[in-house]
Amino acid sequence: MACGGAFYLLGEAEFVVADPTATFFDPHTTYGMVSAYESVLMAQRMPYGEVARMALMGTAERISARRAYEVGLVSELAPEGEALAAATACAAVIAGYPTQAVQGTVRALWAATEAGRSQGVAQAPHLIALGNAAGERQARLFAGGGGSTGCAGKNRLLVHAYARRVVEHRMIDANGIRLHIAEQGEGPLVVLLHGFPESWHSWRHQFGPLAEAGFRVVAPDQRGYGGSDRPEDVTAYSILHLVGDVVGLVHALGEERAFVVGHDWGAPVAWHTALLRPDIVRGVAGLSVPPPFRGGQPPLKTMRERFGGRFYWNYFEEPGVADAEFAADTRGTLRKLLYSASGDAPDAGRPEQALVDLERGWLTDAPDPEVLPAWLTEKDLDILTESFEPGFTGALNWYRNLDRNWELTAPWQGAVVSPPALYVYGDRDLVPAFPGTPELIEELPELMPGLRRKPLVLPGCGHWTQQERPAEVNEALIDFLTELRD
Repeated sequence: MACGGAFYLLGEAEFVVADPTATFFDPHTTYGMVSAYESVLMAQRMPYGEVARMALMGTAERISARRAYEVGLVSELAPEGEALAAATACAAVIAGYPTQAVQGTVRALWAATEAGRSQGVAQAPHLIALGNAAGERQARLFAGGGGSTGCAGKNRLLVHAYARRVVEHRMIDANGIRLHIAEQGEGPLVVLLHGFPESWHSWRHQFGPLAEAGFRVVAPDQRGYGGSDRPEDVTAYSILHLVGDVVGLVHALGEERAFVVGHDWGAPVAWHTALLRPDIVRGVAGLSVPPPFRGGQPPLKTMRERFGGRFYWNYFEEPGVADAEFAADTRGTLRKLLYSASGDAPDAGRPEQALVDLERGWLTDAPDPEVLPAWLTEKDLDILTESFEPGFTGALNWYRNLDRNWELTAPWQGAVVSPPALYVYGDRDLVPAFPGTPELIEELPELMPGLRRKPLVLPGCGHWTQQERPAEVNEALIDFLTELRD
């Protein structure tokens, strides 16, 4: 029995083993009464067979085990009479995973002979105890008690359990510092790099789908952020330090190569990792910020001359200024920054530069939504706010190294990112409107032979690409990554 191939240890999943002679009717009743699950929520959580599953719910037709297998309600048809043994074997596999990573067991569905039924009832508490919090209650249901005997007491027994692979967190030593990482899945390594002002949590919508697609997904809090170290020396945040963190992380995870994906500031780190260390990068993807092509003079100097010091990079450049403004109300700062740069903001998509009133500060005139946009919840904001409680200085130090980065990368003047690449951005994002950037994006297919497709533009999407448009980003990433893997 190939549990490893069929059993989805990702986001949220289940494994159902059935005897081919088993039948059941109305999956809504099966899930709603026997499993004590709301069927609609279950269907939404299950990534495969969703449409067919929803089409069957609420019907009165009797569903054969084979039909249930075809639409994804059943994961495996065991040989006749062996469903219980198969389910128990699957439960043992699940039990072997770390308790913090997996909750639950499996379902076993078979034709109800007296012997099979008594065996099933006896085994139900054992199977469910591996992680299902409602184990005792479910065991009573399976035995025909609890007032919900409609399905369980007739022609079969459903031993239900629920398997959930959660994102795991730990600290890891890399490049001389300690990094907090979030991790899920098995397979080729994919490193996800967040931007400003974000954390590992900005990739919350990518963990499950990428892990389901067969990848090991790791998102660190980058240096200066969240639970990771925050060196005091401003020069410790140069692009060489940041690339070194990625290289050190890949090796600390026991890998020699990885796919690297970045958003906002994470994109330049991903692009430069591919530029400076193509030997360890299997493929690189950037969201919002396009690949680097070193200009003729330092960027902070360029923007200072062009906008009289009002461009937000230059505002961030001054030690202690933005640090104090942002820390005065951490949650309010993050709420305003996230909303104002999103595709939901009133001025999103206008070709205006991010200029700051140097007397009033960045946040005074920033829009503050009464209701958060659909892609951002209060819980998301809670998590992000907590990660910035130590302050914003570490994150702002990245901007203070922009000219230093220009100096340090002089040896790579004219160099082009060579690993296979993907670039995705929103048409309401302010970054692609930066001076010179629209022309660069237009020329990318000719400038970068490794670009696997033309830059992907997401209509209506603002700056927070993978948060605002998770489905489109996940589809693009999975297509890109699986093509290179396979």
